[in-house]
Amino acid sequence: MLCAALAAGGAMAQQAPEPVQQVEVSGMVDADEVSYRRLLKGLDAFEKYRALAPQGSLRYKLFPLAPEPKRPLVVQLRSGEGSAPLALDADYGFALPRDEAAAAAKAVVRTNRKSGSLAWRVDVRTPGLAANQRRLGDLRLECQVNREVNLLNGAKPPAYLLVNSIFDVCTQLGGGWLDVAPHAIFGITMVDGERRKQLFSEQLYLNRIPALYRMFYDTYLSDRSYWLQISDASWPDDTLLEFEYMEGEPHSSAATAAVIGTTKADVVRTQGKKGSATRFDNGYEVWTYDDKHAIPELLHWLPVVGDVVSVAEATRSVHELAILFDKDGIVRKYQLREQPSTVAQLAGK
Repeated sequence: MLCAALAAGGAMAQQAPEPVQQVEVSGMVDADEVSYRRLLKGLDAFEKYRALAPQGSLRYKLFPLAPEPKRPLVVQLRSGEGSAPLALDADYGFALPRDEAAAAAKAVVRTNRKSGSLAWRVDVRTPGLAANQRRLGDLRLECQVNREVNLLNGAKPPAYLLVNSIFDVCTQLGGGWLDVAPHAIFGITMVDGERRKQLFSEQLYLNRIPALYRMFYDTYLSDRSYWLQISDASWPDDTLLEFEYMEGEPHSSAATAAVIGTTKADVVRTQGKKGSATRFDNGYEVWTYDDKHAIPELLHWLPVVGDVVSVAEATRSVHELAILFDKDGIVRKYQLREQPSTVAQLAGK
């Protein structure tokens, strides 16, 4: 019964901090909703692949795709027999209760928002991590759950659906996962003991998606989006992803102080050209330089980078320099990213 769902939802809500205000969802035309049976398949997949995140918990999470209206977001389990509110966390995540009667009644999970105004996503979390960390096994489990519920928006031609039915696209064929962070991203570093890998701009901001197909994705969330090749088994499930967000103070030192606060004009004057630019709705902009000629010039301008990597090393290795400008064109942060070269990867280094 739906009243059982309400009771189960209330029990789950006790584990989730800071629930937002709940109000009744009135009947509305073209509401943003998802089939309850469809979401239940995700619970089954979560149990099937739970070894990827033994301590993890599953929620579904909603991301607004436009500026928020004043009225609070509400989520309910509804059918012809009645409705029951689902406890919504402060980050718009909710746990889904099991209710056989609701499934038999072809219930839906409905919001008080118009259809297409929210991105519905799978969210798996292992407790005990810092606010700027994610666990790789959690992301792998999210991918497996999404294979069943198919919530991730994107270009999905018939060929993709066929491939997904034949192969495990999370672990085979170079499988990757497109995820959304809680804040605008500047950089991400994978950490497994002493091993570290920084994601390049190609894997951030929907840059992995060909421009022709981006219209099918949640472009409103592009500054928080990242793509990760979760099928790379050389990284264990306990690998951590550490996020550096656009907002927040940069790592400070005497060297960085000489760069932070400079302008786009200073960068162009030093380099002779602007970098490959990605602009965001918040007015921020990221420039990247990744060829062997651009980075050596900038190493002389960025003293902290010059202390870490020599010009010769930069021209032999795979590097990317990313510079973050605020809406006034002032440098807020910069990062020299490094990944193993193709030769090093083939050599197993």
